[in-house]
Amino acid sequence: MLTGRGVPDSMVRLQLQPFDGPYCDALEIFRPVLGGFGVPPTATLLGDAPLAAGERIRIDIEMPPWPAYLYVGYLDSSGKVTDLISARQMRAGERLVLGETEAYTAEAPFGTDIAVVVASERPLFGPERQGETTITDFLPLLARGLSAQLQARSRIAMRPVVIETVERRR
Repeated sequence: MLTGRGVPDSMVRLQLQPFDGPYCDALEIFRPVLGGFGVPPTATLLGDAPLAAGERIRIDIEMPPWPAYLYVGYLDSSGKVTDLISARQMRAGERLVLGETEAYTAEAPFGTDIAVVVASERPLFGPERQGETTITDFLPLLARGLSAQLQARSRIAMRPVVIETVERRR
């Protein structure tokens, strides 16, 4: 398919990254917006992986080529969800490094975590979603928010970032 669109073979890279955690239900909810609804934000974990206890979690984020609200949620391996950024209005193509000025660090429980980076034309959540919760409470809110965006034909794009954390480096 890529060759048919003129993309040279040397430019194609497929990277699969297996992971464990309580994320099966989350991935099913992400699936409808992972492709085809506009260019997703780019999101790259900075630093050496895996992150050891106390190391700063820093994610380089570049917004898509349209103005959007930015949401970043952190889902950890214990099932806790923390808002890192909630409904911050961003310009098209704007860039920021999450964790550059904020102190987000790798901490127990260690394992596979996911940062969910979402760009949406309209706010994703109402006032009922703020702060910290469990993945069980978060997923229905996320599903409603994504569904509302899709029904309104709003541009929305998502990029999950897998983050491995460990107690100490080997």
